[in-house]
Amino acid sequence: MKHYATNAVNCDNIYSDDACTMIYGSSVMVGTTTERPLLCFMLNGERSEEMKRISISTCPKTCGYCCQTEPFDCNNSPFPRINCALVTSRMCRDPQWREVLIEDCPNVCGFCLEGGCYDKAVDCTTDISICMNVGMQDFVKEYCRKTCGFCRPTATTTPDPEFRGTNPNCVDYNTNCASWSYRGYCTSPFYSYETKFANCAATCSLC
Repeated sequence: MKHYATNAVNCDNIYSDDACTMIYGSSVMVGTTTERPLLCFMLNGERSEEMKRISISTCPKTCGYCCQTEPFDCNNSPFPRINCALVTSRMCRDPQWREVLIEDCPNVCGFCLEGGCYDKAVDCTTDISICMNVGMQDFVKEYCRKTCGFCRPTATTTPDPEFRGTNPNCVDYNTNCASWSYRGYCTSPFYSYETKFANCAATCSLC
């Protein structure tokens, strides 16, 4: 019988851990062959894809379904610099390993959605105000590129105003735009029009 691998539980539950324990009971453990809770995939004594879908979307860690969520749905590098099978959860959280694991072992750590844009530091999203801190710009451009929106290339010229209203690319490319706008990002003179347009065109009403 196969043992559960690290990527089966290497994610967070959407519900709180306590709530998932109340719903499903015991949790899947790495390196064991204990069956996952029946409620994770059974209904009225029969296998249920709907119950499985629900458990994946709510308590993937408890049910051992992390590997079936989008952040884990990709292939590792065919020629990794390290043995992906030996990667631990602690390594996934270690900033020193982050770049190598994103490139070589993304489906072990849930880095499949990172692409070429990622934060080298693990706590960038804890306080996004650092993105607009003038004294922190060198740091965030190096270690918080994804959170602070420094991954996408910015436009080299300002779009002609008469075309802004019909621009099909008038969307936000950064998920933090609402929070940034609340903190004054859209009106801050520190950021150029091109930078604001490349990150939060819709939120900042630039098109």
